[in-house]
Amino acid sequence: MFDNTAEVLDLRPEPKSKNMELFKAIHRSQHVQRNYDLSKKMPEQDIATIV
Repeated sequence: MFDNTAEVLDLRPEPKSKNMELFKAIHRSQHVQRNYDLSKKMPEQDIATIV
């Protein structure tokens, strides 16, 4: 049985790649507390970095 979406869709990046570093950062960040102000706009440069 699969325990996450990446395994189901076979999206896990190659080990030791930059994509794996990003994959791990995203996975870790999903567990943080989200107390942010939804009325504020995100800077375009930050959006470009994420995307």
